Amino acid sequence: MQYLIKAKVKIKDRIVEMKREIEAENEKMAEEKFKSKIGSEQKIKRSQIRIIEIKKVS
Repeated sequence: MQYLIKAKVKIKDRIVEMKREIEAENEKMAEEKFKSKIGSEQKIKRSQIRIIEIKKVS
């Protein structure tokens, strides 16, 4: 299933809103994949990522 995830991410001294579509089996796995992907791309810790919304996309 596809999930659209919106989150606020703290990058250096700014807070940026991001959204991504993630392919996962359920919401929990989608959240983990999102945090993993954003963390590795932006070089930030998971604690700096706040999930705002998770929506199932058909």
